[in-house]
Parts: sequence; structure tokens; C-alpha cells
Amino acid sequence: MLSEIEMLRYQSVTNCLTELAKNYVRNTRESEPSRMVGKHSRRSLVSWRVSSKTNRTVSLESRGPETAFFLLSEYDERVLEIWDQPEPVIIERHDKNGKPIKVSYTPDFLLLTQDGPIVVEVKNAKNITRLVEEYPFGLASKLSRGTNFLPAEKAFAAMELRFEVFTYDADMQSLVANTELMLLARAEAPVCDDLRYAVGNVLAERFVWSLEDLRVRLELTSFTPLIQLIDDGSLKAELRKDLLSQPEGCLVACSESLLNAGRAYIEAENVGRDYHQTTVGIDKVPTVRDAEHALKKLDAIKFGGKPRSVLRWKTLIAEGEREGLSPFQSLLPKYYSCGNRMRRIQKVVNDFLMDYLTGEHARSPGLSNYRSYVRYRVLAGEVHTSTEPVSRKTFDRRLAQL
Repeated sequence: MLSEIEMLRYQSVTNCLTELAKNYVRNTRESEPSRMVGKHSRRSLVSWRVSSKTNRTVSLESRGPETAFFLLSEYDERVLEIWDQPEPVIIERHDKNGKPIKVSYTPDFLLLTQDGPIVVEVKNAKNITRLVEEYPFGLASKLSRGTNFLPAEKAFAAMELRFEVFTYDADMQSLVANTELMLLARAEAPVCDDLRYAVGNVLAERFVWSLEDLRVRLELTSFTPLIQLIDDGSLKAELRKDLLSQPEGCLVACSESLLNAGRAYIEAENVGRDYHQTTVGIDKVPTVRDAEHALKKLDAIKFGGKPRSVLRWKTLIAEGEREGLSPFQSLLPKYYSCGNRMRRIQKVVNDFLMDYLTGEHARSPGLSNYRSYVRYRVLAGEVHTSTEPVSRKTFDRRLAQL
């Protein structure tokens, strides 16, 4: 909350408010809410929340529009203070028959932002059509797009105060739910540098992860540190589509471009199920290095690169399209194709080697690798007499992998 000196500077220096605007802001800050929420609506669900901006309780009429506006304003760093049910003003509007009338009007919120004070009316988008039909001569016709309410705009313009209509839509549900979780995560201890370093290393393995797989990979017992990283921008997530509360289906990456590419890549690969369902699979996702190479090639094609390289990449894209691949997939480096993928060790030899390493060798902690290899050769000669044991090099490599 702004101190008295900060408020004087905010009103007279930063924003140069008129005397009418100063009085309106001062009266709102120094008085109780001008009306009781839910008084004129029997269906309203009244709730109270404490604003971190002012350390005061804010009353809200519903779980939907007003709560959504409050949470988004709490999260917005440009908002300095939030005040509910500010001072009423007299507006001129029309009744249902088109007759001009003067009425007392109480907006829903007064925000003090870095860009100046804003008076706000909160509306639910699904009610706009009904209001247009109910008040065809003034009030609702100005709200038909959810952005204008001219009677109130005119009244506050006389004070040189900005007036806006916030229209809540059902598409905002995920963003609001995620915002609430990020605000809750701010109350916990901040993420340590060691974890930030570990997250950076893991993100280099694959350029996109599900929130659940990332937590498991980092061996975390809570999602809170990852939510904090999303909050401060170190991790990117599609907060308008994916729910942080459904971590199996929430994708994260280290940049917006990689996140968008990862979403398209997984969708094209049909790995797991649809994004809007419970889980997504990421076991086939390439590394950050490979993804960035593909994105750089796409940028070069779009904005102009070396002609020969661009021609070669366009050829790869055309070939990929015939196989049902996206341009991004077509331009991924084919490092995964390097080397001989055929297994050269017979199954009976490979099975006995793994049984020995996970059994006999694991139960002999004081045995050196050399002595263990000698013992392995002796036992292998008894188990698979017609085939040779693996070499010492292969033995040591398998042991290191385990």
C-alpha cells in the first residue's frame, strides 16, 4: 500500500490528477466499501480475500468474474492498490423504454496502477447478450462488446479518470486457476540456486517436458519450486490452456518458441493423448540443441538465409510432408540415426551378462572389476559353452551403464 508521501507524489507528480479525481480516490481509500456485495442478487456467492497490495479484505460477489479480476490484478505487478466498491457517482442512462434517467452507479473496483487510476466494472460475457435485449436504449447497448459503458465513461471523464469494463469469459478459467496457484506459491521459500542449475541441465536433455515428468526427473516431492520458476519466467507454460493442477498434461520449456514447437511436435507425433486430456508423453522429444537448430533453419527460410542452405532445407521439408511430418520435424538433425543400431551380442550372452552384473557382481562389493570379469568368464563358460563371453571393454561399459 502506498504511504502518504508516495500517494501525494502519485496524485500530483506522477499522474497530475484533477481535484475531483483526487477527492474520489481519497474518499474511496479512506472509507468503507460503498455498498454490501450481493445485496441486489440472491444468486451471488459472496467471498472475502485479503489483497497483498493493501493488506486489507476485498469483498467479491462471485466465484467467477469478480474473483477472476481480483486474482489477475493481484498478480499484475503494474497494479499498486485494489479497492472494491468505490464511491458511487450519478450517471445518465436510459430505462427499458428509452426514457433518459439519472441513477446512482457504483463501479466494482478502483485500481491504482503504474499508468494511473482505473475505475472498473466487471461483467460476465455470457450475460452481455441478455443485457443488450433487456436495455436496448443505452446501458447494455454500450456493453455489447464488453468494453464500453458510455454513461459511466462520461461521468468519470468529467473527473479525468479512466473507466474500463472487464469482461470475464469462460476461456479465462485456466489462466485464473493457474494465477491462483502461482500466488500461493509465492508464500513458500524461494527456489535455491542449486535447483535452478539442475533444472537448466535437465532442460538440455529434452526441449519440452511435462510438469510431472520434470518433477520426477528432478526427484522433487512438491511442484511448488517448479510453479515458482514458471511464475518468475524461468520456465514457460501455456497458462491459458494447460492447468498446473494437472501436471501430467502441462507442458513446460525454457522459452516460448521451444514450448510452441514442443506442443506442435508432440501433437504431430501422436505421443500420448490429446493435450486437453490427462497426460502427454514426451519420451520421443529431442534435445534443446536439436530443437534450436530446427527453429534457426525455419527462421532463415522465413527471413532469408544462404540460398543454397535454404533450398536444401525446403527440399527436406517437402520430403517430410510426403511422410506426414511438419516443417519443424523435417528440419530436426538426424543425430539419432548415427551408428549401428543392430545388436551384435547374442541374446543368451546378453541375458547372462546382465544377470551376472545385477546378481553375483552386485553382491560382491569388495570385488575389483578385473577379478569380477575373470569370475564372469568362468561362469559364462559353464552357462553358454557354444558362444564366447563378452570382452572386458563391453563388460566395463555395461557395468558403467548400470
